[in-house]
Amino acid sequence: MTVELTILAILAGPWLATVVLVRRFDDARVIAAGRIGLTLAFAFFAIAHFTVTDTMATMFPPWVPRPEWIVYATGAIEALVALGLVAPRTRRLAGLAAICVFIGF
Repeated sequence: MTVELTILAILAGPWLATVVLVRRFDDARVIAAGRIGLTLAFAFFAIAHFTVTDTMATMFPPWVPRPEWIVYATGAIEALVALGLVAPRTRRLAGLAAICVFIGF
C-alpha cells in the first residue's frame, strides 16, 4: 500500500502543486506538471529496478532465463524514458516510448 501511495504522490504531486500555487488551469502549466510527474515516476521505477532487483526477478516464472537481466534492461528503458522526457528535443519520442512501456509492461 505504501508503494502505491508513493507512486500516486509522484504522479499527482506536480499537478496538485501547479493548481495550488498558480490557481488556474493554464494548458502549458498543466502539461508541464504532468511531464514532471511522469519523469519522476519513471525515475522512481528505474531506481527500483536497480535497487530491488532480486525482489522483481521473483515475479518471473521459473522457466524465464536470467530474470535479473530482464529487470536491469527494463530499468534502463525506464531511465531512458525519464531522461527523454526532460529534454525538449526528445520529449515526443520519450512520450511514445512511455506509451509502449505502459502497454508492454
